[in-house]
Amino acid sequence: MKKVFLTKLLLIAAVLLSAQENFNKLRYMQNHHIPMDPALAPGNHVFPKSESPVVYNKSGDVDVVIGETRYDLQSPNSMQNRIYHYPDQDAGAVWTMGFEDGSGFSDKGTGYNYFKDWEWGLIPAQRLESVETAFPSYAPFGENGEIVAAHDMTGRIVFNRRENKGEGQWNEFFFEGPEGDPGICFNQMITTGENHDTIHLLTITTPVDSGGTLYAGQDGALLYSRSPNGGESWDILHQIIEGTDSSYFTGHEPLVYAWAYPREQTIAFVLFDGVTDGIIMKSTDAGDNWEKIEFFDSPWDGGPLPDSTGKFGGGDGSNAIAIDNYDNAHVVFGRLCRKYVEGIEQWYPYSNGVVYWNEEKEEILDTTKVGSDVGEAEWLEDNGYLIGKIEYIDSLETDYASYYCSATSMVQLQLNTIADKGFVFYSKMTKGYDYEEKNYRHIWMTYFLMPFEGLFGQYIADYTADVFHLQSECVFPSHAFIEKWDYTYLLGVYQTDHLPGIASNYHEHDYVDNEMVWLPVIIAEYPRIDEINSKHTIKVSQNAPNPFSEKTLIEVNTGSSAPLSLTVRDLPGKVILEFDKGTVARGRHTFEIDGSDLNSGIYLYTVTSGNQSQTKKMIVQ
Repeated sequence: MKKVFLTKLLLIAAVLLSAQENFNKLRYMQNHHIPMDPALAPGNHVFPKSESPVVYNKSGDVDVVIGETRYDLQSPNSMQNRIYHYPDQDAGAVWTMGFEDGSGFSDKGTGYNYFKDWEWGLIPAQRLESVETAFPSYAPFGENGEIVAAHDMTGRIVFNRRENKGEGQWNEFFFEGPEGDPGICFNQMITTGENHDTIHLLTITTPVDSGGTLYAGQDGALLYSRSPNGGESWDILHQIIEGTDSSYFTGHEPLVYAWAYPREQTIAFVLFDGVTDGIIMKSTDAGDNWEKIEFFDSPWDGGPLPDSTGKFGGGDGSNAIAIDNYDNAHVVFGRLCRKYVEGIEQWYPYSNGVVYWNEEKEEILDTTKVGSDVGEAEWLEDNGYLIGKIEYIDSLETDYASYYCSATSMVQLQLNTIADKGFVFYSKMTKGYDYEEKNYRHIWMTYFLMPFEGLFGQYIADYTADVFHLQSECVFPSHAFIEKWDYTYLLGVYQTDHLPGIASNYHEHDYVDNEMVWLPVIIAEYPRIDEINSKHTIKVSQNAPNPFSEKTLIEVNTGSSAPLSLTVRDLPGKVILEFDKGTVARGRHTFEIDGSDLNSGIYLYTVTSGNQSQTKKMIVQ
């Protein structure tokens, strides 16, 4: 299934790579776009970049196409979990697929493909479900299975699962909304547990504009549901989590929420429409209890917005979140400037920047810190909150292909918690690639060291920067990864066609054939900057299994010969167990802990090597 874009060779000579200077031309796109204020046109400011350390096995003259679609909207805001990379190196990927634009895409549903032995399967021609659906989420299920969730057109979530991933019969079942028939839609799904049997599902009630009704005082209430057995029963059903209810928000837009990849019992999601408060909801007990963490303080909180405002900085509804080994949440979102005029929202499509925040940051963001300068976000960049941007944004072309998002959007965030490295993928308007005075979007990645202190010294790369993407619109990336000690391997997919913009929502152009393209990335692990300057470093793995009842193992990698010990304490700080290996050589060492005599609960273990130590959490069942 490799498709060679030979026709693009004929276009190379005709493509002009020189940027145009008509930046101040009015840019009205439908009723939602407003022109760039000439007074705000940014100067030619460059942020440092280095040669990327990335090696990826995408051949220079081919794209590996795993699916096709004419329906070209993969998400109205945040991306779903659309790909999962299994420990055995297999992977599954899903997308919204439809071909019958003449019928209003009555054939629309989930496209699915499976990756095994470094080969993708046949491109699907029919949807996965028995009914019309859209916007699927994908996750592992059971010991060796997989599960897909998507919303249908009648206010239900349609699940398909099977025991063996990549093969066998799918088992379809339907998940209904709350009593009173408000309908539910726009799901986000993850699974947790040792065998991925527990489903965690976020939905919203059908918005009024889409034929729904107010529910619990909200237009689009966010609902959380949990099933401990793959959908056979639900122990939490349509719960409005405190902090997301009508006391804080008048309602929620579709898919302004996104799950983090779970870390054992810790799950978290981000909720941010870009205007009202931006929050993280985090649970360290798999959804029993929740902590609310605010990262964006809106001057209007979650209440009604004023009819008219000045221009202000916020987000574009495209969000992503990840959890590190210390259960800290990290968030990225597309930066977008807006204003309201007589009750109508207007926005600046050339808003520039991908914003980064984590729980250890000292500042809570607000409209002033995000900034109303469309092209630049000086406070964010100076204080280590800006992780992606367009260089020389004032040399972009004169028109804009609409996705109702910023110029740097559709974000994805992954963390390598072994090497303390992070990876942000996003779709960005890219200079030098244009069609009829509109810049194409490409898939970019920022590769950074944690803790992130700013763009200086980081690695930024365009992963669709070759002659075969001179006329390619590359959007809606979704990525998953596997951590290894010596490298990070990320599997991704994105959507592409030859015209900027999409047809499905904004009628930017007629419906055309789109392709879902495989984008693998392998990154060799380089030492952290502080490790380069240190004579002795240690790396401590999370104990496995965790939780455990009998035995668990902890792996330690020491940077030089030194005394090595481990201490286990309960939460009040009492020492429960101690292990001393004496002086050990540089390399890998293992501690084994027997939990059969320990009471159930949470413990902290500290590994000490020389004058360095690391502490992590473990759970005894």
